[in-house]
Amino acid sequence: MQGGVHEKGSSHSIGGRLLPSILFAATVVGAAAAYLLRIGDGSLAANESYSAWAAAMPGIGSILAIPTRVDPGREIVFYIALHYYSLLFGLEPAAIRALSTIFALISIGLVFALARELFDEQYALGAAALWAFNPIAYIMAQRARTYTLFAAVALAQFLMLWRVRRKATGAAVAGCGLLGGLMLYTHLAGVVIIATELGMLARDFLRGRRNAGPWVAIGIALVLFAPFLPVFLSLSHTLVYGHWLDWIGTPVHYSVAAKAIALALGTGLGLWFLLGPNRESDALEPLRWSAALAILPFAAFYVGSIVLRPLISPRYLTPCFAMLGIAIPAALGRINLRLRNLAVAGLVTALVALVPFETSRSQGWAKVAATVAEAHRDSQPIFFEAGFISPDSIPNNGFPQGYYTVPFNYYFHGPNPRLLVSACDAAAARVKIAREVAAAGGGWLVSWKTPRFAREELPDSGSFRSEILVRGSFLTLYRITPRSSAR
Repeated sequence: MQGGVHEKGSSHSIGGRLLPSILFAATVVGAAAAYLLRIGDGSLAANESYSAWAAAMPGIGSILAIPTRVDPGREIVFYIALHYYSLLFGLEPAAIRALSTIFALISIGLVFALARELFDEQYALGAAALWAFNPIAYIMAQRARTYTLFAAVALAQFLMLWRVRRKATGAAVAGCGLLGGLMLYTHLAGVVIIATELGMLARDFLRGRRNAGPWVAIGIALVLFAPFLPVFLSLSHTLVYGHWLDWIGTPVHYSVAAKAIALALGTGLGLWFLLGPNRESDALEPLRWSAALAILPFAAFYVGSIVLRPLISPRYLTPCFAMLGIAIPAALGRINLRLRNLAVAGLVTALVALVPFETSRSQGWAKVAATVAEAHRDSQPIFFEAGFISPDSIPNNGFPQGYYTVPFNYYFHGPNPRLLVSACDAAAARVKIAREVAAAGGGWLVSWKTPRFAREELPDSGSFRSEILVRGSFLTLYRITPRSSAR
């Protein structure tokens, strides 16, 4: 009899231990199914094609030259990972996007591990589910871009930092430093995350925690990033000038009072996280740290967007969305555990229901290439605009090879001449297009401008016929022919 009772108790104990693992595995499997749904649909976006182009480079040296030679600020760590991955799996859209899916699934595991380290397994399950089906996680898992890798590395770095904060060992400090350096090379937004961690470590110091390990780990990360600083400084004008023009938005002229209020609110929020209240129990510190890493980088970018100019796209801070998935259950749990469970269950259900509707809009590059190929006019030129993508016609030296040549060449391999025109000098572009089209009997313009501005580059309608053949997101293909010739 006693043996039977003991056996039953063991069964419940084993079941109790297995249930969290089963639920976590179900979350990962469900996320994988969602991420892989329609992953190969739609042509690569322009920025994804740069990933494929970089991965096809002959070696790491060529990849490292990309920021200085072609495109400042590009994510070289992801390019290198994709380079070796593509040697096994190729460069088809579904294949290269699947690498982002792999990193996205890894980030779910890291959210679970981090939340369990900060709180407990029940919180970790809720956090993992909230992150797994977050729209940012879903969309980035289907994009051949650095952001899921960025999230995974940032989460791993913070997990190690938290462990070093509790108990510093030489191996843990070195590992945390290496991950911090890797995060900075993965995406420059890692600088804001490192700055937030330094602020929270300063809070530790003011509260009497004198552990030097975390400081050493951050120092290692900064030392590892130091070799890139000369490159970054040499490109700073290009980066700042380019982003001053780019699609994120041109400067918005807020009043001095509005800028002062935004700066004061942002500073106040930062000081609240970093300085007060210093007498609260250590049990609240995990919530404060996770909330700080979820909120303060966003606050810094948004304050900068008001004081300086628009700075942020949400994907730049993908790791912060993951940290938000950890902070929300923890904050709700401080109020009421039943409220936490119901709220997390409701949020996850809503996010899962949205999965079939969350899809990135295809730019249509495959259709553009097919349209040009079907014309069978191999000698006729295809024109691309050189310069930063911008609504303003300000002279600049951005993308001297033409931003859209890379995505076009991914899908089109014909012999047609690829010619460049200035994106900021419509009159010169119009003269060049007219001259070359007249000589060749026709041509195409691939433009990222809206038709209203792109038409300023098109030749005189009295002598040339111009029509739109393909329209996509930030993409228009024009067919241009002399009126005196056959099309």
